[in-house]
Amino acid sequence: MIGLVTVALVGVGVWRRATLMHERGVARSERRTALARLARTRTSLIAATVRAVATEQVAGAVRATTTELVRIADDLTVQIRTLEKSRDDAAIAAWVAGGRVGQMRDCLGGVNRALNQVSVGDPKSVSTLASVRTSCRAVGA
Repeated sequence: MIGLVTVALVGVGVWRRATLMHERGVARSERRTALARLARTRTSLIAATVRAVATEQVAGAVRATTTELVRIADDLTVQIRTLEKSRDDAAIAAWVAGGRVGQMRDCLGGVNRALNQVSVGDPKSVSTLASVRTSCRAVGA
């Protein structure tokens, strides 16, 4: 009976050792698989980080370019407004000058007629000058 218990205990011990060795092998295999998966995940993470940094750099360059384009557009808007004001001022000045040119023409024409009348001894030269007095004063003559 002691022999039978001894054989049973030795058999259980051998079986338990075999089970532990098998479990140890499985654990080692799972550990190697987990380490390999961890290495692949780490490599993927590094690659993703590199892509993210590159994307952020591109985005930063795009933001800088956009900011520069907005600044240029604002400068152009200011220049266009300045040119429009200059154009409007020139149009007003031309309109005013056009009116003054007509008045200057009337003044000079009247003075020329009065001088011709004086040269031929026509006494109406004074009334001719009086008729263009308003035009001559409007142009500062």
